[in-house]
Amino acid sequence: ISGAGTLTKIGAGAVTLSGTNTFTGATTITSGVLTLGNANALQNSTVNININNGLDTNGQASATIGSLAGTGGLNLGTTSLAAGGNNASTTYSGVLSGSTSLTKSGTGKLTLTGANTYTGNTTVSTGTLQVGSSGTAGSIVGDVSVGTGANLTFNRSDNITFGNVISGAGSVTHNGGGILTLTGTNTYTGVTTVNLGTLQIEGSLASTGSVSVSSGSTIAGSGTVGNLTMSSGAILSPGYNGINAFHTNSVMLNSGAIWNIELGMSGTSDQVIAANAFSFSASGIYTVNFFDGTVGDTLQSSQVVGQTYRIARYESGNTNYNPSQNQLQANPGSDLLGVSGTFGTSNSDGYSYLTFTPTTFQPVPTLPAWLAFPVGAGVMALMSRRKSRRKLLA
Repeated sequence: ISGAGTLTKIGAGAVTLSGTNTFTGATTITSGVLTLGNANALQNSTVNININNGLDTNGQASATIGSLAGTGGLNLGTTSLAAGGNNASTTYSGVLSGSTSLTKSGTGKLTLTGANTYTGNTTVSTGTLQVGSSGTAGSIVGDVSVGTGANLTFNRSDNITFGNVISGAGSVTHNGGGILTLTGTNTYTGVTTVNLGTLQIEGSLASTGSVSVSSGSTIAGSGTVGNLTMSSGAILSPGYNGINAFHTNSVMLNSGAIWNIELGMSGTSDQVIAANAFSFSASGIYTVNFFDGTVGDTLQSSQVVGQTYRIARYESGNTNYNPSQNQLQANPGSDLLGVSGTFGTSNSDGYSYLTFTPTTFQPVPTLPAWLAFPVGAGVMALMSRRKSRRKLLA
């Protein structure tokens, strides 16, 4: 079959395509089964699968289709599928299953919004593979290799965790409004971009890669990243929900970037550790939000005031930080009423540190879970202000 026309499979029966077809129009499966008797039978066609198991890969070792779309499930079995070579941008909301792999080719974008269960690895050779479309659906399961110039995008509005390994020279983008947590030992060397929501690193990214965080977005966690650049309005939140350290190769804070730090007892706090420079824009102004980092208790003023907290450590390079310019401005986080103090620098144990010494610290008063008293014939419940354990968006 050749030409630019379309092919539609209707009827309850099965049709087998055994030729090396070159037609470029769309293939739509509305009923029955369309069987691939040739691995390249649909190599240039966008395949719209509108019923479950409407496409049968017929045990082919591998199969190539122009691109993938539709709502029906596709059980690949042991067939490795390559999709996207016709450069179309499509959305597939069905479920990909089987024990094999998926390769995204072509310059277009393939968006997966189904709860996919295929157990093989995923390769993004060219173009973009997007997981989710601003909703709560869309997944991939195995390791992902992203080629040079290619992109893997996560776009989920809810909180998700990806624990497998992302490798290659391509880039990764977080466009979803929720929290994307990466827990694997990732080795990809392309740019990581956080355009929306929160990227939480509990594993690691390649030390040679770069991470760019846009205004209103957050990078958080206790993992390791490469060269981090924070835009004005971007939020750096080391540790997150517990005092811990966040490791980077280097940090560049542009003026207006926001820094969240949890304080604990005996001078313990979250810390950003840079293997090289921890840099500030010349004369830039930065807000540092401080939080109570204790769990199951309330940090008292007497436990904090006068302590010196090491909030950042850099092992080489110039910070471009001048304490006399009042670049860093202390601000109470959502679980404090007030905080003030002085920022400075120190050298110890062969390292250089940025420090904070509180002069005032005002926690939220601890109240019973609720207080009730009568108002006329009714009862008014006063709920205490709970300590916030979320410091991402403060």
